[in-house]
Amino acid sequence: MNKNLLILSGPSGVGKGTVCQRLRQALPDLIQPVSLTTRMQRPGEIHGEHYWFVKPCEFEAKREAGELLEWVEYNGCFYATETAQVRRALEAGHTLLLEIDTHGALTLKAQFPEEAYLMFLTPPSLAILRQRLETRGSNSPEDIERRLQHAHWELTQQGHFDLSLENQHLETTVAHLHAQIQLLMS
Repeated sequence: MNKNLLILSGPSGVGKGTVCQRLRQALPDLIQPVSLTTRMQRPGEIHGEHYWFVKPCEFEAKREAGELLEWVEYNGCFYATETAQVRRALEAGHTLLLEIDTHGALTLKAQFPEEAYLMFLTPPSLAILRQRLETRGSNSPEDIERRLQHAHWELTQQGHFDLSLENQHLETTVAHLHAQIQLLMS
């Protein structure tokens, strides 16, 4: 199969970041491009590692210049994947692991139909998703409600993905995705 653009998506709070981190530890050859965002940096996040934190005017300039493969506005903040990072890595023969929103994943699948493999994480329930978002401690009640409303739409899109997996137990989820990625890379 040899897919080399692996895209992990799912609702906010489903555990995408943690799963990607574990997969990169288990498969160090995976390249994870760093996304751009205009949102505020959270405690513990490192500029250039977790995200490239940019000002809205910088983001707009990159978008206007056609430097973004995909972008989305989410809760008043912009997120994007830079074209140059992805194209350079693919041309060098690397396998990439991207953690992006559902809309962005579908956009990239349309742009890279042969290379892209879409993986969707679902929560065990919306109640558990709410609990995870509340436990973060970094989202206002209004923000949590917006994220849950968006999650309803995202869950309707999982049929467009190559793989859909419930993230109930982190270790089980990571093991399953690890095995799937190894098959894709062979």
